[in-house]
Amino acid sequence: MVYAKIQAIKLFGAKVLNIRQRWSIVPVFLCVTLVLGCASRQPDRPSDQPGPLVLFSQGQVGTRLPQGWVSWIVHPAKKPTRYDMVLDSVNQPDGRALQQVVLRAQAEASASGLKHRIDLDIHALPVLRWQWKTEQLIKQADATSRYDDDSPVRIIVSFDGDKSQLPGRDRLFMEKARLLAGQEIPYATLMYIWDNRQPVGQVIPNAYTGRIKKIVAQSGTEGVGRWHALERNLIEDYQRAFGRAPGKLLGIGVMTDTDNTRASTVSYYADISFQPIRPAP
Repeated sequence: MVYAKIQAIKLFGAKVLNIRQRWSIVPVFLCVTLVLGCASRQPDRPSDQPGPLVLFSQGQVGTRLPQGWVSWIVHPAKKPTRYDMVLDSVNQPDGRALQQVVLRAQAEASASGLKHRIDLDIHALPVLRWQWKTEQLIKQADATSRYDDDSPVRIIVSFDGDKSQLPGRDRLFMEKARLLAGQEIPYATLMYIWDNRQPVGQVIPNAYTGRIKKIVAQSGTEGVGRWHALERNLIEDYQRAFGRAPGKLLGIGVMTDTDNTRASTVSYYADISFQPIRPAP
């Protein structure tokens, strides 16, 4: 663990300023492993192969995760978030609330996620639709800070692209990340979060690379403890965040993390899906 920290500091020039920063396990390393989670090009098990997106509602209560979804560890020294499949009453499109299987995430000063590699045409199915719920926001979390960047819920989407056209700073970051993590990181990553204070739609840049952008999908304390159905046009969000059309979709992930703030929360994810644009009435 100490060796990994030293290597990360050497590679990225991080300054060890205080105990809190040291034991964040080097924020750059978290940044790298976060985006690698949903876009691994080196699957180590059959369920990590690209394929159709498996719905959480198709899982079984009492199991850790449904087929097609696999866990990823942010860092061996980090306590992992606990994920399992449970029943909950979820709002349906017709307004009814029905019991269905959902993913529960229990975080106590922890960080880890689930990933699913996907093979689909984002231009035919550009609308990302999901439902989530959190029992408690993370009071100290700040998505604009390197050291308080926790979120009760995250939806993470990664994309491929031509890395040779990137600015030198981003190419250098990717090369250092490859040396640190042992594999390529995605060309671009969008993270949808529930933030304490930033407005919905706000694009928040990553402190270390221009290839990762957070987008606030929900904001503030209103609606805590209730299910929320959200949707985002991935092509529009990608163009707004990166200034061009997206390339091939690589994968999707979910993550509930409280490791930086040492807080606790319980959150839930219902089905995630990709949909066509609805025709105008």
